[in-house]
Amino acid sequence: MSGIVGIINTDGAPVDRDLLWRMTRFLSYRGPDTLQIWTDGHVGFGHAMLRTTDEQINEHQPFTLEGDVWISADARVDGRSNLKERLEGTSGRNLKAATDIELILHAYLEWDTGCVDQLIGDFAFAIWDARKQRLFCARDHFGVKPFFYSQVGHNLIFSNTLNCLRVHPAVSNQLNETAIGDFLLCALNQDPATTVFKDINRIPPRSVMVWCGGNVRITPYWSLSANEQITYRRPAAYLENFTELLHTAVNDRLRTNHVAVSMSGGLDSTTIAATAKKLLSKRDKAFDLRAFTVVCDRLIPDRERHYSRIAADALGIPIQYIVADDYEVLEQTERTELREPEPFNVEPLPKLGADLMSQIASHGRVSLTGWDGDTLMCESPRFYFGRLARNFQLVRLFGSVAQYVRTKKAVPPIGLRTWLKRKIGKYPVPTLYPNWVNQSFATRVNLVDRWRELNAELPAAHPTRPKAVELLGGSNWWCLLRTLIQVCRPCRSRFDTHSWIFGS
Repeated sequence: MSGIVGIINTDGAPVDRDLLWRMTRFLSYRGPDTLQIWTDGHVGFGHAMLRTTDEQINEHQPFTLEGDVWISADARVDGRSNLKERLEGTSGRNLKAATDIELILHAYLEWDTGCVDQLIGDFAFAIWDARKQRLFCARDHFGVKPFFYSQVGHNLIFSNTLNCLRVHPAVSNQLNETAIGDFLLCALNQDPATTVFKDINRIPPRSVMVWCGGNVRITPYWSLSANEQITYRRPAAYLENFTELLHTAVNDRLRTNHVAVSMSGGLDSTTIAATAKKLLSKRDKAFDLRAFTVVCDRLIPDRERHYSRIAADALGIPIQYIVADDYEVLEQTERTELREPEPFNVEPLPKLGADLMSQIASHGRVSLTGWDGDTLMCESPRFYFGRLARNFQLVRLFGSVAQYVRTKKAVPPIGLRTWLKRKIGKYPVPTLYPNWVNQSFATRVNLVDRWRELNAELPAAHPTRPKAVELLGGSNWWCLLRTLIQVCRPCRSRFDTHSWIFGS
C-alpha cells in the first residue's frame, strides 16, 4: 500500500515543510518508489508511492488536474470501464489511459462529495479543494484501507498509517483507556472511530470526512444491505452468477503480470488461483503466477503441503513453501518492525508471517487471498428455513428441506435445540467477566458496564445471512485487515495487500 499524509494548519499558518518531509519519509516503507510533497500555504500533502498496476508507471502524487484541486490516495478502483464510461459521458473527456487517481479526481470534479457513491474498490484518499477551502476524505466500504486523523490545537493531521501521525509534535502519546478496556475484554477495540491513542481517531469504514470552516464532519455514505433474496428458476444459474462475479472481482485485481497467491489446499484460495490463471492465460502478454503456502511437516498431522502441491500441479504454477516447524513461538517479538501500533490479539508466530510476506514481495507487488470464504459462503441454512416458516411459505420450506436432504444426505438443521436452550435460559452461553483486570482501572472506565454492553445479545444482523453480514460489518474484519497490512512492514511493504476476493 502507498503511504499518504497531510497537514492543515487551521489558524492559517504555513505548513512546516521540514516536518511534512519527516512524516513523508516515515512512510517510505509503505511506498519505496517515490516520495513527494506539495504545500500551498496552510495546507500540505505527502505521498510515498507504491506502484502495483501497469497504469501507474508514470504516476506521481500528490496529483492535480488543473492546479486548484489536489489528491493524495492509496487506492485501487474496480469496475474501471464502467466508471470511465459514465465520466466520459458526462465530461466529454477521453479517459482511456487514466490512472485510478485520475479517475477518482475526475469523479470528484463531476459529482463533488457524492463521488464515493460512484466508486468501488479499496481506497483511502484525501482531496484538498482550494476553490471551496475544503478537505474531503473517504475510506472504502469495508475498511480495507486504513485512515487516521488527529485534530489537536490548530492542526488537522491525517495519514493511512497510525504511527506517522505520532511524528507530529502536537500529537501526544496519551492513551485512550476505553480502547484499552475493549482490548482487555475482546482482544480488540470495538469502536471503529477511535484508536488506542486519545489524540488519534480513525474514519470508520464506508464513511467520509469533510473539514471546512474549522469544523470536522464524518458521515457514512453506504450501508451493507443484503435483504434481497436472490432466486433463479434453474439451479445452475446460481453457479453461473457466482462465477461471473468471481471472475469480475479477480480480473479487477489482475493489473500486473507478476501475481502471488497465498494458497492452501482448500477451496477458497485454490479457486482464486484457478480463476487468476484462467484470466491471465487469455491475455497476450506473458505472466508469472506463483503460489505461496505455509506448511507444518513435523509438529502436527498437517496435509497442507500435499493438497497445495496437487492444486499447484493441476494449475501448472510454481509453489513455494515456508515451514512453520522451524519457527519458535513469539520469536523476535522484540523487533520494532514486528510490533503493531495498537494491541490486537497475540500472533504466536510473528516472524513466520513476516517471512511469508517477504517471500511474496520478492516475487511481485500484488497478492491474492481467499481469506475467510468459509464464513461468507457456509452460512447455516437454519436461518433461511426459519424465515420461510415464520412467513408461512410452507411449500418453499418443504421443497428446500427436501433438496437439502437429497444433496447433503443428512437431517437439516432447523434450530430446534437453539430454540429450546433459549426457552430454558441456556443460550447464549454467558461469558465470564475477566476478574484479573485491575480494579481501579475497571472502575475508572466503567469496564463492567462495558462488558455487559458488549456481551448483550443483539438482534440478528440479517434474517438469513447473519454471520456473513456480521463479519463484513463488524470490527473484527477491519482489525484483521489492519494486522495483515501491519505485518507487511518487515518486507518494506513492496506489495499490495488489498486483493482480498470473497468479501468484495
